[in-house]
Amino acid sequence: MHFQPKLTNHRNCLDVLACVDPSMEGFTFRNFTISSISIDELLCLVNHITKERETEHLRMLLNQHALHIPDRNNLLIQEFIPSESLSECYDFSVMLHLYKSSDIYSCYSTAYRFDGSALSFGGNLQITHYEHAGFPDYVQPKYFLTNEEKLSFSSWYEKYHPQIFGETNSIFKQILRTYLDSFLLGKIGAEYIYLFTIPESLFVTGNKNIKSQISLNTATILSSSKSEQLQIAEKLRSLYRSRSEFVHNAKVIDQEDLFTLREIIRQLLLILVDLGYARPNADFKSLKKVVDYST
Repeated sequence: MHFQPKLTNHRNCLDVLACVDPSMEGFTFRNFTISSISIDELLCLVNHITKERETEHLRMLLNQHALHIPDRNNLLIQEFIPSESLSECYDFSVMLHLYKSSDIYSCYSTAYRFDGSALSFGGNLQITHYEHAGFPDYVQPKYFLTNEEKLSFSSWYEKYHPQIFGETNSIFKQILRTYLDSFLLGKIGAEYIYLFTIPESLFVTGNKNIKSQISLNTATILSSSKSEQLQIAEKLRSLYRSRSEFVHNAKVIDQEDLFTLREIIRQLLLILVDLGYARPNADFKSLKKVVDYST
């Protein structure tokens, strides 16, 4: 779906997305749309609604190789049309389902209006770098948060968790909170270790074969295909080795490894919801018996 400016009197907000799977192009949900736009078209739009100097800022930003943009010639942008009628709480499990990568983030935001004759500036301009794309008025976890924002995030969780999942159990509530809190730590190594506590708490018994218990049990939950299970298990073994190297030898965690691990945990959470482990009477002891290590 190619981006076309909307010729309405609404304020239209645009976010340039990074770490987004190209297959997300064309995704529409309520008042959100993800579409594609060439870099030249985006620069022309920004130049038209702002000034030439801002166009140069955007050009320099998009040249930063640290940004995880799949195709710099064909950018993916999220367009959001604010609406007072869409203020109800969104289901976090829906949000997780829709985003194929939990680390999609906005690296640039702007807005435009159509005043009846031409496009004009919509009163919003921001280089966001690591602000997560998501649903405004719901939650937008970031990599780097102020103490005030962290407190607000916790308040959001306590307020909306019962509305999202209804009655649940303490274990599921804790692992979901751990996943959410991993966005708040601001350091890759700390986030990485924190995320590994989720499969460890779910699948590990005793102090032996921890890496194997995590990798094999997680793989068994994520897929019914033997070949896929082997691939997932091997990937998790590799990720766990990186964790061990970080803990014991101070080796830096690669950002791609963090993205991969968080995506695996995201999928795990969704499947646990589908299997009923978010229910009040869920028996988590059964998860530790997925793969039998006694023989």
